Amino acid sequence: MATFIIYPKGEGDSFEVKLERFHAIAAIFPEQVRPKGWGASEKDIAYQVFLKGHTAKPFTILAGKWKIVEGLVQFFQLIDKQPHFEPASDPIPQIYVVASEVVGIVPEDGLPRRWYVDR
Repeated sequence: MATFIIYPKGEGDSFEVKLERFHAIAAIFPEQVRPKGWGASEKDIAYQVFLKGHTAKPFTILAGKWKIVEGLVQFFQLIDKQPHFEPASDPIPQIYVVASEVVGIVPEDGLPRRWYVDR
């Protein structure tokens, strides 16, 4: 059984929710606010996530990349770590997306045209 603490917007007390039927949930994610200047770096990608049965209304996750880890889609921020500013991936917490419920994940602005067909 999984337990989540729900914090309502604005006024109101937080409350705990115990989910016994966890297998029936496709995604849990916090509301993300696009920071000022988001998208200026190619590390900033707004991903549209399409779930089975909900393809008309995808949700957006702000991240640098994603990958499937143990049946879940894990999203990451791409940051430059010191001392030599090596690129690093930091997992974004509190995002739960079951990979088997995902129909597609695409950048909001579409796929970049960096690929080609080798003939």
